[in-house]
Amino acid sequence: MRSLRRLAAVTAIALGLVVGGSALAGCTAARNVLGTTDSLCFHTLPEARSALGSRALFAGVRLLPIADVVRSIERLRSHPDLPASLVRLEHKRACLVAFRGEFTLARTRLGWAPRPGPYKGAVVVVIPSDNKVIATILFRRVPGSIEFDHRIAFVT
Repeated sequence: MRSLRRLAAVTAIALGLVVGGSALAGCTAARNVLGTTDSLCFHTLPEARSALGSRALFAGVRLLPIADVVRSIERLRSHPDLPASLVRLEHKRACLVAFRGEFTLARTRLGWAPRPGPYKGAVVVVIPSDNKVIATILFRRVPGSIEFDHRIAFVT
């Protein structure tokens, strides 16, 4: 009788560990450093790269409301008028794909820059639902926080 209870207890513990471990693995399997929502943006990478050319080096990706991007740019002390495509779609979310390299406005699809170059970083804004580039923002260097943070600190 005692051994039957012991066997039942060991079986219950083992079963609990297996179920608990499976549940824990299931909770973490879909997540990564970028966060679960950012994974939606990885299918936009080819379109984003085509806006800059094959020499652009991938630096990071974020899924953000376009309104956050517009507010960040507007906080800069001096900037030219924002691209109409950003303002028009301010109520949507977009994938922001960052690249390192050497860029010019003339060789960039839908290029725009808040300040004069030279440009060593670019953020391509892509609508994930239709995989359409709506703007390419050029910077003197890549915004450093794009790789890990969910907010982009626009820098010059």
